[in-house]
Amino acid sequence: MAHRLSGMPAESSLIHDLPAVTIRRIAVSDMSNNVYLLTAKKSGVQVLIDAADDAPAIRELMGRAVGDTPARPV
Repeated sequence: MAHRLSGMPAESSLIHDLPAVTIRRIAVSDMSNNVYLLTAKKSGVQVLIDAADDAPAIRELMGRAVGDTPARPV
């Protein structure tokens, strides 16, 4: 069952914290395009979905996800 985090600050990118994966989202550009980052907690594997043209914002999103998994890149 999905767990939607309520009471999170509006600037928080974390939208779901599930047992095996976290899902983060940011909106970028003038059109508010959503960019999603899924992080597998056990392995640390990440999937970036719909990476709009805003590399600094995406790097910040990925930085926020560092604590989502104890795994570290090899």
